[in-house]
Amino acid sequence: MELDWPIDIGCQTHEVLDSTNTEAKRLALQNHPSTWVFAHQQKAGRGSRGRTWTSEIGNFTSSLLFYPKGKLLEFSFRSFIAGLALYETVLYFGVKQDRLLLKWPNDLLLDKKKLSGILLEAVSLDHIHQPNALVVGFGLNLATTPKLSKVESNSPIALIEVLGENTPSAHELLILLARRFSYWEKVYLERGFEAIRSAWLNYTIPLGFEIMIKNNYTQIKGSFSGINNYGELILLTKTGEKCFSVADVFF
Repeated sequence: MELDWPIDIGCQTHEVLDSTNTEAKRLALQNHPSTWVFAHQQKAGRGSRGRTWTSEIGNFTSSLLFYPKGKLLEFSFRSFIAGLALYETVLYFGVKQDRLLLKWPNDLLLDKKKLSGILLEAVSLDHIHQPNALVVGFGLNLATTPKLSKVESNSPIALIEVLGENTPSAHELLILLARRFSYWEKVYLERGFEAIRSAWLNYTIPLGFEIMIKNNYTQIKGSFSGINNYGELILLTKTGEKCFSVADVFF
């Protein structure tokens, strides 16, 4: 595969980092221009809601630092843009579409197992006004899988288990991911979140699919009823529709 790096953004490569998200946040505080941060290994990676994300050598770890316009609520829409970019990147390298699934809010599943996660972190540069920098972190099990966390609802899987010798290198994956993110970001700026939501819904569970939501200590069963204009999951329960901005989804 020969793909060119997107000309409108830079990239920093490191052998080892504590966390690509942490490094991107450090760069933001220095007013560094938009850039991708890539590490062959990270020692203190983070997942959503304060969880640990383990990434050994051979796996994929990268974060995008950029400065989106708009309100803080609109920053969160990049989670869906990131999901679309990641899904289509893995699809490009040979995984069949019926084996891939985006799981709200920030996971990519392969054969119903967790392949990748996404972590968004906003950064305020003046510590007074609303955040004006955003870090979008990606972690993908390229060659190995971590131990299953007790709070995870899906066991992990590595891309090499499916693609074998056709598994792309981390660098190849990064180039295509950066290109697809740029594409979907442009779609969002030109057509709004509705275009992103519509595309994202094509890659997730069907409407009406039975799921269970765990929110803190509450468990609620219902059927998946889509994503609203705020990116919240809509759950149809026996007592009506409920919307969730943060929760764990179990199939």
